[in-house]
Amino acid sequence: MPDIRPYRTTSAAAAVFALWQEALGEMWPLPAPMFERVIQGSVTRPDGMHFVALEHGRIVGFVAIGVYNPTSNPGRGGYIHALLVAPDAQRR
Repeated sequence: MPDIRPYRTTSAAAAVFALWQEALGEMWPLPAPMFERVIQGSVTRPDGMHFVALEHGRIVGFVAIGVYNPTSNPGRGGYIHALLVAPDAQRR
């Protein structure tokens, strides 16, 4: 069972970007600066709103959570902006 932890930019950004490349890079290529803007930008919120899944110290999963602004979108909570799973960890 993977260990789920909050995503921290300082310690996990490079590994999560590598996971993106491994899982989706061929279908949806994304350069590192654009990835950083998407994951850490105002659309999805900074650290603490995203999570990583680790197995034996390796990041095998990532989820980016977006939060709707309650003022402009009353009654709406949030959404999953991105969900990544390492190909060798899928379907487990």
